[in-house]
Amino acid sequence: EDFDIIDCCGFPYFSLFSAKLACIIKGKPLYSTWHEVWGKEYWKQYIGKKGIFGAWIEKLASKMPNKIIAVSEHTKNKLRSDLKSKKEIVVIPNGINFEEIKKVKPSKEKSDIIYTGRLLDYKNIDLLTKSVSIIKKSNQNIKCIIIGDGPELNNLKHLSKNLNIEKNISFRGFIENTDEVYSIMKSSKAFVLPSTREGFGIVAIEAMACGLPVITVNHKDNATKDLIQEAKNGFLAELNEKSLAEKIDKAIKSSKSMKSACINEARKYDWNKIMVKLGEAYR
Repeated sequence: EDFDIIDCCGFPYFSLFSAKLACIIKGKPLYSTWHEVWGKEYWKQYIGKKGIFGAWIEKLASKMPNKIIAVSEHTKNKLRSDLKSKKEIVVIPNGINFEEIKKVKPSKEKSDIIYTGRLLDYKNIDLLTKSVSIIKKSNQNIKCIIIGDGPELNNLKHLSKNLNIEKNISFRGFIENTDEVYSIMKSSKAFVLPSTREGFGIVAIEAMACGLPVITVNHKDNATKDLIQEAKNGFLAELNEKSLAEKIDKAIKSSKSMKSACINEARKYDWNKIMVKLGEAYR
């Protein structure tokens, strides 16, 4: 069929090669929206020596588009440094349905801390669990809700049992209805994303849209840290449970006073505004 351009997601990579062929045949430009760069070191960490092939394919794929749309400065910088991309790169962040989130009513169930996302090793939900144990020493009724599923679920349940905080942490599993997730978010006080690997961190913007300050970790591979203005819309913690507990405690205490700034920050990422930027990039 006819088209003016193709915008192909940067991952998985193989679709970029067939999209490039289609664009060559049609004489049309290929754009690629790039969410995250793995690079040679992470590929090796992920699948061992065979990772060199993944790294090679990733680098080759980055040469396919005429222009790359990176979702963050972090991703743009890694395209330059890790993949040595010389293509034109424009930074356009991911968007959210701000007005739709705004309409959602808060849940009747209250909590202090919330996390939503996959339960993976690099998300470091074990640190969140341990930080709840630390906070409990001064706040016996601290309540944390964890929404999501993944390979770390059983380990996290065992950890909460060993730390004697089973009554303080509620594992909800995967919730398909996003409005329900937003509703639960709006009844919490702070959102925690202790991940060390994020190309952007759209869930952090969604949490801000719900009026929550966001606590994330200060790590070189975590692009979410660039969304945080310290003590305005969130806090940056170091990669340990003590620092995370301290920042969570600050966020809980400052939650009401930070709500307006969080919502105003999230408003910038409404899809209507992002689409204007995309249109300019395509033209």
